[in-house]
Amino acid sequence: MKRLLTRDEFCYWLDNNFTWSPFFKITNLCNYCCAHCCERSSPNEAPTFIPMADIRAITEQFKYVKNKMPVAVVSGGEPMMTYKHVPYYIPQIMKVLHKAGFAIELKTNAGWVLTDAADRIFNDQTEFFAKNPHAYFSYHLSLDRFHPQSLKTTVEFLRWYYENDRISDKASVHLFFDDAQFVTDTFMSLADKYNIMLDMERRPTNEFAKIGANLFSGKEKYIVIEPYSGIDNRGRARDNGIWTKQNTILKSFSNAGDTHAITFDNNGYSYFDCASDRVKVPYRNQRGKIKTIEQIKRELFNLLYDKYIIEETQK
Repeated sequence: MKRLLTRDEFCYWLDNNFTWSPFFKITNLCNYCCAHCCERSSPNEAPTFIPMADIRAITEQFKYVKNKMPVAVVSGGEPMMTYKHVPYYIPQIMKVLHKAGFAIELKTNAGWVLTDAADRIFNDQTEFFAKNPHAYFSYHLSLDRFHPQSLKTTVEFLRWYYENDRISDKASVHLFFDDAQFVTDTFMSLADKYNIMLDMERRPTNEFAKIGANLFSGKEKYIVIEPYSGIDNRGRARDNGIWTKQNTILKSFSNAGDTHAITFDNNGYSYFDCASDRVKVPYRNQRGKIKTIEQIKRELFNLLYDKYIIEETQK
């Protein structure tokens, strides 16, 4: 019989074999109500957001995290839904994270490019790069059958990215897809409408080459095209029975050296994003103060250990 790790061994393994980065799920509001959503986000959710004071405090705490990756993720729901209620929210987050030395990953379905908010959002993004010309920034878009008009919204977003010369030379687009034909259609549309194509011969020579980036023809701008690894057994995907993967604790942390997200959400909870359906803890203590990241990690490690024991003994 396989020997189970002791609690100390398990916690030491997690603490010393992975790097950690902050992940802010700022809202459950979303312009869509997708069948595969692991968060059950929708337009009907309450307009609650992580307070800016919390984001600043958490970001400050991350200065002292052992084995940290200086990349911060902003997600939802749909982050740009904040523009309906707190228009300055996203620009403030970007400013705070960049000032603290983080590269920023913004996850968006880009549905807002077809709304009245598009000009304001695009202008705010452009202004950020005008003030921070060498900011590390990655836009994460989903090109799939779940998001309505995803082909059109993706094409419009990529057009803005391609044509905007104010964007940082360290910014990229990371495009996830669930059907290769969607990707083909996207770049055919770009070529037909805007004469925008990928240069498949000239490969990047900078840090973007490490993540398999492609180069847009005639521009020093990059895009990473990556298929989905599967749909997690969480949220609405679980409700609808369309999930394609379900990991155990050990599988979730199977590759030593990976970076895992310590997630903070608009309900006041923290969890590892790869195991959000298993354990979570409040990120404030009983006095309402933001816990240290190390304290949050320890609490989550201990809860994960209890789940690990249950999973391994049930085999």
